[in-house]
Amino acid sequence: MPYKPTGKKAGRPKKTPTKTPTPRLAPVEPVEIDPRAVLAEIAADKAAPAGARVQAAKALMGRPGGQPPAQPDDEPPMDEVTRRALAIMQRSGRPN
Repeated sequence: MPYKPTGKKAGRPKKTPTKTPTPRLAPVEPVEIDPRAVLAEIAADKAAPAGARVQAAKALMGRPGGQPPAQPDDEPPMDEVTRRALAIMQRSGRPN
């Protein structure tokens, strides 16, 4: 069957609103949010991506009581995995 143009354009007409408007979020006061509770929710959420859950768990474990680790200001804090990775890279003799 040959194609017969109808003269009508396909798609939604211009400047028509979408069926579901984007919901407006209520403003949040920073003092009302407990960051540790948010991290605990992310770590416990089975539907969250695994990477986000691991990062939230690391953040909760790395700072007991909310105190930053005692490290010199000029070097970043390193965990055991980071130390081992740096030692392996130094032994291989290749620059990263």
